[in-house]
Amino acid sequence: ADPETEAALLVAMKDEDAGVRARAVEAGGRFESRALREELMYAISDPSPLVRAEAVLAPHRWSTSAEAAAVVDSAIANVASKAPAQLRTERWGLPKRGELVPEAEDLEVIWRALFTLERRKSERARSVFHLWARYPGSVEARIFANRGIAALSSKTPECMQALRESLADVDPRVAVEAATGLGRFPEAASLPALEAACAHTSTQVRVAAVAALGEFRGHRESARALLQKRLVDDSAAVRGEALVSMSKL
Repeated sequence: ADPETEAALLVAMKDEDAGVRARAVEAGGRFESRALREELMYAISDPSPLVRAEAVLAPHRWSTSAEAAAVVDSAIANVASKAPAQLRTERWGLPKRGELVPEAEDLEVIWRALFTLERRKSERARSVFHLWARYPGSVEARIFANRGIAALSSKTPECMQALRESLADVDPRVAVEAATGLGRFPEAASLPALEAACAHTSTQVRVAAVAALGEFRGHRESARALLQKRLVDDSAAVRGEALVSMSKL
């Protein structure tokens, strides 16, 4: 982030080569310069998915208390709310391809946008997190959408339902994030899903579900009954987490 390179980066962000633009955007995201950050916000609509992917990732390094933070969140959420394939049609007049479902290059942009919004704990991304939490075409999108829900300051019925459904995801990494989210917002309706997760074939999912139950202080007896069963789990990690959660309760 050498300030003497700012002028050169601004030039490189307009280079004809998408690879050069992408690297300039990546570097520019580490600066505090207003001029560079304005260019980065323009870059989220770049024709190249390589550049867009770097542009939506950059704001995860920026302060959420900085000037125009809400505008930044809104812009990134807008990218994630519609596949860039659709943006290509709407903004550049390119022909439609299929039903405008996200393509591989689009999903790379989208999961990075979700990562940024999760890191920024963006309330403006609530509907976007819900949109992608169960999307079958990208495990990364599901991971960061569920992490995003868990990072929010409050819950909604829709988001809680998404977390419960995600607890049964085919990818254990998604289920782990969902369990963490259910522990973040403990409510009785989540206990059946957590009970099922406590018997998951993945040790990591069982550990996460047991850890979540330790947050259910408002439903101590029900949570303690589920934890009691995990004290004889085959995994020492699960047994240890069960002891920790029981002590919390």
